[in-house]
Amino acid sequence: MKIYLAAPYSHRFRLIRYLRYRRTNRVAATLIKQGHIVFSPLSHSVPISRYLGNANDSGFWVEQDLSHIDWCEAFYILRLWGWGKSAGIKREYVVAMRLKKIISRIDYGDYMRTRKACF
Repeated sequence: MKIYLAAPYSHRFRLIRYLRYRRTNRVAATLIKQGHIVFSPLSHSVPISRYLGNANDSGFWVEQDLSHIDWCEAFYILRLWGWGKSAGIKREYVVAMRLKKIISRIDYGDYMRTRKACF
């Protein structure tokens, strides 16, 4: 299945951003290991943003990433701390709903305990 993996990123503390990035990459890798084709905007955008100098500009990155929702079959939301307050996820979710994508939510802790996770 082609999956768009949405996750929160923006936060005033660098450590929170780093943990969100690492955990999202871990879930993306696990989904790929299970045979899915995954687009993880966070995994894609954070390394590139270092060259653009706009890692915290969520509006810019949401615009970059929205076209990938059309490509996917399923829209997964990774429920990391603060996910419900993420403006980026909200915008992505609206597009996924409009395009009638399969919507799923993944709780990070539960997911990593019950799947063959990449370590």
